[in-house]
Amino acid sequence: MSENTRILSFAFRFLSRRDFSKRELEEKLKEKYGKREVEEVIRYLEKKGLIDDKRLAKKIMDKYMEKGKGYYYITRELKRRKIDEKVIDEVMDNFDFEREFRNGERYFLQNRGKKDISSIFLALKSRGYSEKTIERIGEKYGKQ
Repeated sequence: MSENTRILSFAFRFLSRRDFSKRELEEKLKEKYGKREVEEVIRYLEKKGLIDDKRLAKKIMDKYMEKGKGYYYITRELKRRKIDEKVIDEVMDNFDFEREFRNGERYFLQNRGKKDISSIFLALKSRGYSEKTIERIGEKYGKQ
């Protein structure tokens, strides 16, 4: 078995468990194998579409939008997953701020009677909602 085949087999074990960004997988593989061989395997995996940072970034963005997280939370998560800054910028340029507003509005309405308004806005901020979205919710509901 060649070295690249061994590395590829090792990479497939990681990829069968979850999606990895290019840098995450590269770092994992470099813990055990040489730099040149790992880079060859990474190029091969990219060429075959088995690792794709843009697709992963979109998947992460959708996942956290579903969980009610905002723009800044998602951006931090993409950086934590070591996705290239250019890919993050490209994906986040298409961020759906209207959907973020609807999610934030839903959260606000669900908690309006249980918490005071300032703590709701603080919770939205801690969930990574953009200032513009928080302001829009405040203008619509906060002055009640």
